[in-house]
Amino acid sequence: MASNSVRFTTVLARCIKNASGARSRGSLQHARSFCQEFFSWYNTEHHHSGLGLLTPEVVHSHRAEQVRDLRQHTLDIAYAAHPERFVRKPPQPPALPTAVWINPPPKPESGPPDSEETVQ
Repeated sequence: MASNSVRFTTVLARCIKNASGARSRGSLQHARSFCQEFFSWYNTEHHHSGLGLLTPEVVHSHRAEQVRDLRQHTLDIAYAAHPERFVRKPPQPPALPTAVWINPPPKPESGPPDSEETVQ
């Protein structure tokens, strides 16, 4: 089964590496403290491009459409005030993802099974 968990882990490791405070090495308490702070930020404040520039918290709390609608409203106001700033078309927020997976579930097989056993 193909997995994109390696890509996810690589991106997460890069994000941790670039986070302030990750460079100092210390005790297990320091590591735990850093991770608690980091993952709180990552899930509630960091806007992910793969999630339509939303946070995981917004997506998992089923508020993605509401937030996208608010963004669209703000963009509509900006467009009405200064349409000359938008050369091609009225602005739109990023599309919402239809599904987000680290490891997608396996697709069900279609067609008859390879061998059928009959009980007599």
